Amino acid sequence: MKKLAEFLINRRRVLTAVMLALTAVCAVLALRVPINRDRTKYLADSSEMKQGLSIMENVFPESDETASIRVMFDDLTADQIPEIKAQLEAIPNVSGVAYEAGSEEYNKDNHTLFVVNSRYDYDTDEEHAIEAAIEEGFPGYYTMAYENNDVPATELPLWVVVLALTLAVIILLVMSDSWLDPVLFLVTIGVAVVLNMGTNILFPYVDEMTATVGPILQLVLSMDYSIILMNRYRQEKVTHSDKVSAMKTALAGSVSSIASSSLTTVVGLLALVFLSFKLGPELGIVLAKGVFISMLCAFTVLPAMILAMDPLLEKTRKKSPHVPMARFSRLSYKTRYAMPAVFAALFIASFILQGYTQIVFTEENDDPLANVFPKKNTVAVVYRNEDEAKIDSVISELEKDERVSDILGYANTLGKEMTAEDMGKAVAELSDDAEPIGDNLLRMLYFIAEDGKMPVITASDFINFITDTVLPDKTIGKHLDAALRDNAEQLRTLADRTRLTTAISVDEMAELFGIDRERVEKLYLYYTIQNGVADSGTMTLPVFVDYVLNSVAANETYGSMVSASAIASLRQLQTYTNTNTVLAARSAADLAALIGADESTVNTVFILDNAGDVSAQTMSLPEFSSFLCGSLLQDAQFSSYFDDAAKAQAQTMDALVQLAVSGQGLPPDQMAQTLGMDAESVSKLYSLYFSADPAFQKEAAAMTMTLTDFLPRLKANAPAEQQAQLAQTEQLVNLAVSGQALDAETMAGVTGMTTENVAGLYLMSGTEAMTLPDFLSAALTQAPDNAGLQQMNQLVQLAVSGQALDASSLASVFGMDTAQVCQIFALVLAGQKTVALADFSAFLVNSVLTDTAYAGAFSEEQAAQLRRLDSIAQLAVSGTPLDAGTLAQLFDTDTDTITMAFRLYFGRDISQKTMSLKAFADFALSDPLVSGMMDASTLGRIQFLQAILNAAINGTAFTSARLASFLGMDPAQTEKLYILRMGENGGTDSWTISPRSFVAFAATDVLGDAELAKQIDKKTAEELRQGHTLIEAVVSEKAYTASEMTALLSSLTDEVTENETEILYLLYGGVNDADPTEKMTIVELFDLLCDKMMNDGRFAEYFDGETKKEILDSKAELENAVAQMRGKAYARMVVTSDYPDESPETSDYVTRIDTLCRENLSEYYLVGNSVMVSEMDRAFDSEYRMISLITAISVFLVVLIAFRHPILPLILTLLVQCGVFITVTVIGAYSGSIYYLALLIVQSILMGATIDYGIVFCNFYMDSRKTMDVTDALRAAYEGSIHTIMTSGSILVLVLAALGILVSSPMISDVSTTLSIGALVAMLLILLVLPGMTVCCDRLINRKKTEEKTKTP
Repeated sequence: MKKLAEFLINRRRVLTAVMLALTAVCAVLALRVPINRDRTKYLADSSEMKQGLSIMENVFPESDETASIRVMFDDLTADQIPEIKAQLEAIPNVSGVAYEAGSEEYNKDNHTLFVVNSRYDYDTDEEHAIEAAIEEGFPGYYTMAYENNDVPATELPLWVVVLALTLAVIILLVMSDSWLDPVLFLVTIGVAVVLNMGTNILFPYVDEMTATVGPILQLVLSMDYSIILMNRYRQEKVTHSDKVSAMKTALAGSVSSIASSSLTTVVGLLALVFLSFKLGPELGIVLAKGVFISMLCAFTVLPAMILAMDPLLEKTRKKSPHVPMARFSRLSYKTRYAMPAVFAALFIASFILQGYTQIVFTEENDDPLANVFPKKNTVAVVYRNEDEAKIDSVISELEKDERVSDILGYANTLGKEMTAEDMGKAVAELSDDAEPIGDNLLRMLYFIAEDGKMPVITASDFINFITDTVLPDKTIGKHLDAALRDNAEQLRTLADRTRLTTAISVDEMAELFGIDRERVEKLYLYYTIQNGVADSGTMTLPVFVDYVLNSVAANETYGSMVSASAIASLRQLQTYTNTNTVLAARSAADLAALIGADESTVNTVFILDNAGDVSAQTMSLPEFSSFLCGSLLQDAQFSSYFDDAAKAQAQTMDALVQLAVSGQGLPPDQMAQTLGMDAESVSKLYSLYFSADPAFQKEAAAMTMTLTDFLPRLKANAPAEQQAQLAQTEQLVNLAVSGQALDAETMAGVTGMTTENVAGLYLMSGTEAMTLPDFLSAALTQAPDNAGLQQMNQLVQLAVSGQALDASSLASVFGMDTAQVCQIFALVLAGQKTVALADFSAFLVNSVLTDTAYAGAFSEEQAAQLRRLDSIAQLAVSGTPLDAGTLAQLFDTDTDTITMAFRLYFGRDISQKTMSLKAFADFALSDPLVSGMMDASTLGRIQFLQAILNAAINGTAFTSARLASFLGMDPAQTEKLYILRMGENGGTDSWTISPRSFVAFAATDVLGDAELAKQIDKKTAEELRQGHTLIEAVVSEKAYTASEMTALLSSLTDEVTENETEILYLLYGGVNDADPTEKMTIVELFDLLCDKMMNDGRFAEYFDGETKKEILDSKAELENAVAQMRGKAYARMVVTSDYPDESPETSDYVTRIDTLCRENLSEYYLVGNSVMVSEMDRAFDSEYRMISLITAISVFLVVLIAFRHPILPLILTLLVQCGVFITVTVIGAYSGSIYYLALLIVQSILMGATIDYGIVFCNFYMDSRKTMDVTDALRAAYEGSIHTIMTSGSILVLVLAALGILVSSPMISDVSTTLSIGALVAMLLILLVLPGMTVCCDRLINRKKTEEKTKTP
């Protein structure tokens, strides 16, 4: 180092001159370094987005509109909005203003948004002029704000730079020993900054942030090099006689510290080169280069200036603040053993907490307009043209996302095949006009494109098409022949085939053709005489009958018009047409005779009518059941309404009702049969029923039973596990009672003895067989103390004796509880009792089914059946009145059947009942029950009778045909009678003729008759002939070709040309015959217009010069738009949504688009801010971990080389890394997130730069430990390093804090704030934690020296 110092000092003038010359050159070069604002250029070469951008730049032309400015007004009225839009459009260099009246994208609450577009780029004079015009062009009474859509500039205002330098100077002035120190330091750093900026010319471009923030970071990162050298120089001057030798010594002693500090910073910064996002490598290289140049300047420029200015430095000496560190020293020494634990806890806690801080990749820009009208998120999808058909699947899925507002691509816009209806909307959006191409004309174009085959059309359809479609169409109607336009209404009349063939009156005919009424009336009369066709009017039935019987039949002239059979029928009808006769009240017998019906049927009608409304009537259950089973089911007429099952059910119900009403007690077996239950269960329920009766309990307790009677009942109620034992006992008892003699083997099996023992007893008794009692007696003689034999003998003797035993005795015999025996007694006794049905059913429902102990024995179906039975029993006993609906439910039948029974019951007294013929017929036919009882013949007579009565009473007017049909008469005969009466009463005004018949008659018969033709003038005659021709064409429904239609229309006007007719035919084909599903793209449409339609002479009138220009201009715009969406090999689709540029939802959204594209497209690229964020996010975690690891290892190795011991490098590396964790935690605590670039820089710079402070401290400590003990060395390290740490650290913290607070650029602010906090945290850790850690590890660090001191006496 001494030789290097000798060289640097001896050659200082040359070196300084070289450095200054290089500075001058770099100052010029710095101005020529290209500044980049497009961050996409820093994407990795492997980035799919970068590849997509490259394709977009090469394949798709740049858009004409480059810059856009959002302008928001508040509280505009409806009249002001178009005025403001027009004023904005009038600003020079504005290419267009976007605004949609009904869209929330432009209107929200009281805010209105306009988007001003320009073909000039951002930050040009033209764009600035537009912004100035917006700002100055609107009076103060408008509340207005505007923002352009440019990427916010990463600017560092000059006043902020000046303020930062001033702050650095103030700190240096306070902390330095001379007033001249700050000047020398800043000049040295200034030379280094200029050199660094000039050498950036080696890069193709430098990012805006690198260019603005780089110099400031270079200043704060390398300031301590000058401070270290200056402090060392002043220390060496004390022990050296001249300043040059002092500088050489100072420089030789500082090279190691400055170089190691510089190297750690450079290494930390160079770790950024491993980032795939190339902004990191650029920033790392530029700053590392700057730090290295600053070190060179500290070795070359600064020593020369110090030596040159030494006299002035001495003259400007001042006192620098002295920070007393004795207390810190003592505190660090006292806490030295606790400090490792404290640091470990701090390290672990900060490591965990920093994981909760979200890393963001976009800057938060202050945009007040975005708070009201959020910016749109656009993602471009670049794909190969071969995948055009597959992109529809992607589009359809993305359209399901409610947050996706627009998808603009060739496949769904210009390349989308559309029907004529959709095409009309698309063309309207493309043009400024409301409807540039009429819908009908558009359909015609589709028809021509499809096949263009000329249709054939009926005259009616063609005329209606002209009047209903062509004339109202402003686009086509103006080209129609004037004669056709003027006679449109008359044509509409002549084209209505229905109207032409519908008969009308004289007045209507005169009005239809505009002919004098009197003349029309004469023609009507003549037509009637010739053809016998006239409206014969109407008559009521009584009038007709009276007229025929009293006028026609008695008239000698007309009497022959009516046959004798018709006269007889009408005389019979006369009775029913008399109102007094049909409305007179009659008895059932009279009515039956009058209408010739069965009297029983009439009586039934009387009964049902007499019953009236029975909905409010009630009957008791017994009363109804008796009536149903005793009367209705016995009646052959009404029993047919019930099937066999219903009858059986009714009989069963009646039996239950009668049984319940009688109150008859039933024993268990009968009750079981009645309820459909097993007898054993009912017996138990009887026992349960009587269990609450004290008398029953007393009677049961007093019962006695023989052993043979009791044993079967005991067995029947015993649990399964006792059945085998009881069966054996029962066998024993039965054998004993039977007196059957058993052989030895059988006896052994019964008694459980061995066959040898039994055979021995048999031998002693001299017999081969014995009864059981005898055997037991003999056995007890031989073994009187055998308890088993005694017990068996007792049981056998009791069985044989037939003795009746009470409960306690039986309990003793069988080893049971007396209460159990009593229960069996109660079962036996209950079987002898009887219970009324209603009482027992009530007991079952109210006590048994509600008790959980018993309810489980019944299924849901059984429980429901018991409840229903109890309901029937209780209703039968109580006699509660019930309506028809309730009874229908009880009898499980429909309500209508029960209602019928009610009606027959309540209406049965008809002794005084009368009805009119009219009332009888109406009721009989309106009541379904009555009409259902009648045979077809009777029902038909009554129906006809009702029709006659209604017609007579209501005065219904009949036409001749209707009356003939009604009465079954000859229509021709009836018509003549009507006409005869009409003639007698002057009713010819009602005659009608169809216009077709009228015109044909007039044009042929009348005009063909010389005498009649004289009554018609020439004009009317000509109109009749023309009308006849057209009417016949319409009515005939003949389909005409275009040439035939031209000939037909020429009878109306000579001005209709075949050319015009062909166009109308094509238009008709488009409107009526074209396939509505036929599709074409908008490009194909304009190709059709330009290449075919404009060159077709038939359409020359439709395409004037202005129209052609508009169409050609629109086609040119389409071609430009297609070029923006589709190139030779690739196509582009832009998806617009309201997702923010960066959020978890946005990440999912981008992933969804990527997945859809991957599943459907063979090759694709996504481009957009959110896509770039997604790519960076995917790569960042692994890259950040790699950079952190590389930085830590590299710095550790550099410090290891400096200290040649692993302990201090490890402590320093962990300490500064802990500072990074704490910084990230603090940033996350107050903002929730940290900008990715700030995180990278803080990792690299803190690890590389602030570790310098630790190196300075440790150098002083290690040097002091050579001659001092631990406590003195610790105090000396504090005293020696505090000045450098406080000076450099204060500049780093305060200058960066000022930048973070004052700079408007979010990126610079985030980076500066993060570094400031990180530097502060690192300083605190080095001053508060490092000393204690160092002292605690002193024995390990200085072990060799300690061992040597220990050996020394």
